[in-house]
This record gives sequence, C-alpha cells and structure tokens, in this order.
Amino acid sequence: MIKLALKIFLLSILLTACSSGSSSYELIALDIIKKDSNEDIFMIEDRVYKIDENKEKYLFENHELKSVAEILEVYNGGNQFNSGMATKLPGGT
Repeated sequence: MIKLALKIFLLSILLTACSSGSSSYELIALDIIKKDSNEDIFMIEDRVYKIDENKEKYLFENHELKSVAEILEVYNGGNQFNSGMATKLPGGT
C-alpha cells in the first residue's frame, strides 16, 4: 500500500512539473533571449524565427514578399513570449 501511494505521489509531482503552461516554442524563444538579449526573433503560430540580416537583405532584393502574419506586440522582458510577439519588430509589422 505504501509503494502504491509513493508511486501515485511521484507521478503527480512529475505531471505537475511537466505542465508549466508554456509551449516548447515559447521556451525556445525565452532560451534564445536568455542567451543573447539582442537577438532579433519573432514567433508566428508557435514557430520561432530568427532574423539574419544577411539573408534578409537577399530576400528583399531578389523576391517579392507577401504578408502572411502580423506582429501584434513587442516582447517586454516578461516570462511569456507568445505567437505574434517580436523582440525588435514593432507591432503592426
């Protein structure tokens, strides 16, 4: 009986620890920011994108761009990095 109670207790701790409420993409974004607060990243539909200025210049010069999503807000240093949020791109971009 004690073993069963211990197993249930350990399982409940494991499940509680794993359900922090943050998506894995949000955790990736926060980790990138933690490593370098100057990184230029944004998240759209739970995908994190890092802006590379060299590639960005190439894309603008050689391709027609179309809007697929909108940056809704700028990351302000909190504990959440949500879809539609960017570190440097302004809201409405």
